[in-house]
Amino acid sequence: MPPTHFPLKSILAVFPSIKWMGWYNSPGSWNVGKKFGKLAKSRFWDGLFPGPDEEPATFFELDGKQGPKYVASRSGSVLEQTSHLAYLIMRESKEELGIQVKGRITKRNKITIIKTQHVFDPAAEVETHEEELVCEIPPRSEGHALVAVLPIAVSFTTCALCGWTHDWFCFSMILLGIISNGISSLVIGSARLKLQGVNSAPTTLPGDGMLMDGDDIVLLLGKEEDVATITRGKFILEYDPWVRWRSSNERKHFVRRNGNLEHNSDAGKSQSNSCPEQGATSSELDEEPIKDEYTAIGLCSLLLVIQLLAQLL
Repeated sequence: MPPTHFPLKSILAVFPSIKWMGWYNSPGSWNVGKKFGKLAKSRFWDGLFPGPDEEPATFFELDGKQGPKYVASRSGSVLEQTSHLAYLIMRESKEELGIQVKGRITKRNKITIIKTQHVFDPAAEVETHEEELVCEIPPRSEGHALVAVLPIAVSFTTCALCGWTHDWFCFSMILLGIISNGISSLVIGSARLKLQGVNSAPTTLPGDGMLMDGDDIVLLLGKEEDVATITRGKFILEYDPWVRWRSSNERKHFVRRNGNLEHNSDAGKSQSNSCPEQGATSSELDEEPIKDEYTAIGLCSLLLVIQLLAQLL
């Protein structure tokens, strides 16, 4: 799937080999460049591509949705909002065809029973008891990706015909579109999709409970860590270091209010001290380095914008 179709959501991550199928010229580079440029995190990239800083998984809509209410049957704990995985499970259960139970009909309710499986390696859980549990989700096979061979062949054939007729401007513009789209697909599609779980104490009760959304109920049966992964886990898109490369030592400034850290992107540390309306003193200010700047994605977005400007000449 080429980067020119940016509402692809999770396609590039779930079908990683599609990243090799973006080598063709297509319109829409301006919209794509502005869209993906928001992933790059620094003052320079925020100036070129303004917008909120989101994690890649949230940006591609692989995470971030709020799940239904959860009630634990053993401990009695209640979670008003659950994770993106719980949202997906509830949505899938609503689409499944149920079996009607015979008896007196009062109010129709749909109940789905799920017996959870052990996702993480038990040995890894013991070794990383105080750390976050993360497992990589294997990619799917995608035979339909070969459909992209057709536009690739058309783009290269058109580029060769322009060179054969000595139309070097069209030749260079088509070649620029092929290169910019191909590199962008390769960089953006190089992520690995992972699931981050939740550690639980060895003495915790079984995590049986219910996800409730109106007349739809999902019963979760299993160990606490498996159910907690559904209710509080999250999806992660992990890029290689060469994509997350940080080009500067820029640091984010935060203001501590009521024990919480709030990002202050418009002012530095000294400027924050001079703003009494922010209600922060020098002891309430904190900062941390920008770990993942995603410079490679920012450069690809800049290349896509340059492609548009060049083709407007």
